[in-house]
Amino acid sequence: MIGDSLLMIRWQWIRNTRGYTKMHDHPRKAECIVLEVLKSRAIRIIMTVTNYPHISIAGDGTASIGQSRYKVAHLAAEHYHYGWSAEELLRQHPDLRPEEIYAALTFFYDHYDEMVKAFVLEAEHFEELRRQQKLSRAELLARKTALA
Repeated sequence: MIGDSLLMIRWQWIRNTRGYTKMHDHPRKAECIVLEVLKSRAIRIIMTVTNYPHISIAGDGTASIGQSRYKVAHLAAEHYHYGWSAEELLRQHPDLRPEEIYAALTFFYDHYDEMVKAFVLEAEHFEELRRQQKLSRAELLARKTALA
């Protein structure tokens, strides 16, 4: 990857009976390019190019907001688990700009299935660790008060 932006390429197959395609693409997509047009009742190949100008990808594939400490997964998890809107995320993270929040949410919804799967796997992992814990919360608090 070159620079601070991420370029995503997606392929969609669209069947059209009249030989042309109406573009009903989501407004957050950067541009749509028709690569191949066949005759009537043709299948067209559409390439959607999405640019995330406020998202940078680290060498390990972790998406973060620009050069900040915030990971896209962190903001996406708050949005997904707590139901926080973009405005609430801005209130909770006043050092971020609105365009950075919206870029993170756009990235989240563009990669929704894989990110939600990662959230579920992480929750299952921590639930398993919690079940392996031999001490109860009450026992831990009793130990804490005994040390004080």
